Amino acid sequence: MNLGQYKAIKLVGTGAYGKIFQGIDTITGKNVAVKMLSLYEKESEYVVETQREIDFMKELSDPIYLESKYVVKYIDDYTTMVGRTPYKIIIMEDLSDWVTLDNYMKSL
Repeated sequence: MNLGQYKAIKLVGTGAYGKIFQGIDTITGKNVAVKMLSLYEKESEYVVETQREIDFMKELSDPIYLESKYVVKYIDDYTTMVGRTPYKIIIMEDLSDWVTLDNYMKSL
């Protein structure tokens, strides 16, 4: 799915508010994570919480956190229409190569 500069390639997870895809920045070729949050018929509190999450990720993009392997790096966000549904798109660093605790425990 093309989302402007970004392309969502493979669905990797879903939650109560949206979906996460492995993606790519079509300009730089860099792998990214694409979080798509549907804004269709959502209460205003949901929109406020989404913006808080974005603002928090922006704060953690401060250079003092750049070397931390525990902080997901924020790249971009915007609102777009997919068909007739509005979505908030949040672009983050790609974490598909990370070993999560859940995956580690399953491997034992």
